[in-house]
Amino acid sequence: MVKRVSIAVQVILCLIPFLWIIGFIRIQKLMAGILMLIGVAILVVVIQWLIPFEFGYALAWLVSFLTPIYYMVKWSQQWNDSIPS
Repeated sequence: MVKRVSIAVQVILCLIPFLWIIGFIRIQKLMAGILMLIGVAILVVVIQWLIPFEFGYALAWLVSFLTPIYYMVKWSQQWNDSIPS
């Protein structure tokens, strides 16, 4: 049975290391989530390499948290919209 997911719970799962896997499994986007996180990791390394330490670290931190949250919310809303009421 397919159930709607709570977006708040999905975001909380996304913030806790390794529990993001559960969030992506619940909306059947595990592979997309893994690929997105690999892309974010590469982007964070590039940011750290190009921008001085203090600013690069802050920007990398923001990117590494906000990007997964954005996609978790977006994909969870799409998941909930695809389920008939």
